Amino acid sequence: MRVQFRKWLLIGVVVTVLFASRIYELAAWMERYDLVYSARDFERTYLTGTTVAVLVVLFILLRDNGNHRGD
Repeated sequence: MRVQFRKWLLIGVVVTVLFASRIYELAAWMERYDLVYSARDFERTYLTGTTVAVLVVLFILLRDNGNHRGD
């Protein structure tokens, strides 16, 4: 492993640990401003099973195969 890769890996681990240690505070903040209810309401209204299935199919069908020519 290169030294620069190890440094970025270490930074990523530290950021992940710091974020994980603050997750309850973030959840409390979201609950205080009613963001959790808004997200659940949005999910119930717009993210039905059919919507998710259509999005997944579109992502599969519209993927980039990399078979492009410079014509």
